Amino acid sequence: MPGVAVARADVSVNELDLWSLIESSSAEKDWVELRLNASKGKLTDYPPCDVIGRICSEKLANAISTFTTLVKWLPVAINYNGNTYNYYFMHFPHLIEIVHPDKSEFAAGRIIAPHVIKDVFMPVSIMPLQALSHSVIVSIGLKNTIEEAGCVGVEFKPVPSS
Repeated sequence: MPGVAVARADVSVNELDLWSLIESSSAEKDWVELRLNASKGKLTDYPPCDVIGRICSEKLANAISTFTTLVKWLPVAINYNGNTYNYYFMHFPHLIEIVHPDKSEFAAGRIIAPHVIKDVFMPVSIMPLQALSHSVIVSIGLKNTIEEAGCVGVEFKPVPSS
């Protein structure tokens, strides 16, 4: 995204170790605040990141929290233009399979065209496509709340469901 700041981890951060920690984390006490540095550009509410996705500003986290208690918010500090900003990693300790396996398209084990199981998804309002996926499926109500909150850097695309 041109003009958007990218959150980057220090070279000492091992991406596989970080993913392993996230997947095995059962409580906030397991998490050590991740410290990132943002590149030049505009810092958004959902910045791209080089090691993990789903980094949310406090404003975005608050909007999402009005719809669900399924998310565990793990602290992330982003250094940007000499200031430190509080962000959070949107962690789902209990994933719910919301993607219909027969109606979705896959390539090399990754979902490329999801089809959501409406009856499974509707009670939760938000869920990632896969465990460490950057992409998250949200309900229309949550989409509207995020837009009303004025969050920037979030893109919405329609996803079929049945």
